[in-house]
Amino acid sequence: MAHGEQLARIARKFSDRPAFTCAGTERTFAEVDARVSRLASALAERGLGHGDRLAVLMGNSIEMVEAIFAVQERFMRQPLGGLPGRDEMRLKGRLVS
Repeated sequence: MAHGEQLARIARKFSDRPAFTCAGTERTFAEVDARVSRLASALAERGLGHGDRLAVLMGNSIEMVEAIFAVQERFMRQPLGGLPGRDEMRLKGRLVS
């Protein structure tokens, strides 16, 4: 079962339950599922198709998770990994730019 299908199934069963909470923002499973579907449709309308590559470069957030689910819903995705935090970017006491 694809991630998008699994999210839709969970959203039907637990629609009003919180799916994610981050930085004071909370979204229910139904809200996340609706946003994921809208984003996946918008990407398809703009010409993204199966097998195309899309890089999602965002900080850790609910929107980043939604973007990953949207791409997985209809397209293939190769994860690049999360963004490093400020402390992880330090090299010999200097911030790498």
